[in-house]
Amino acid sequence: MVRQGWHAFCARVSSGSFSKGGLIGFSVGHKYKTSNPNDRGAAVYGGGTEADNAEAVLEKAKALLEKIDAPQIKREIRVVQGEKEIWTHTVDEDVDIKWDPVRGVLSIYQSRIV
Repeated sequence: MVRQGWHAFCARVSSGSFSKGGLIGFSVGHKYKTSNPNDRGAAVYGGGTEADNAEAVLEKAKALLEKIDAPQIKREIRVVQGEKEIWTHTVDEDVDIKWDPVRGVLSIYQSRIV
C-alpha cells in the first residue's frame, strides 16, 4: 500500500500536479526535536532508530523527486501514421491526457480551477 501511494505521488509530481510551484514538506519526527534532542524514537528491528530510518527513506524520496523534470508548459500531441503526421494539437500544462490501450482511445481532460 505504501509503495502504491508513493508511485501515485511521484506520478502526480511528474505529471505537473504541482506545476504552479510550492514546497513538499516531510518530517522525520524525533530526529531534530529541540525539546529532547537525544530522543531518536523506537529501536528498529535490524538496527538503527526510528528517526534514522525515517531520514534515510526521506533522503531517497528527495533524490527521486529531484530527478523529475519540470512539466512542459505547452505540450504537442501528434498523431502519426507510418512516417506521416496526420494530426497535431497543442495542450497546456493543466490538461490530463490518458491513453486507454484496450479501447485505443486518447482522452484529453481540461481541469476547471475557479
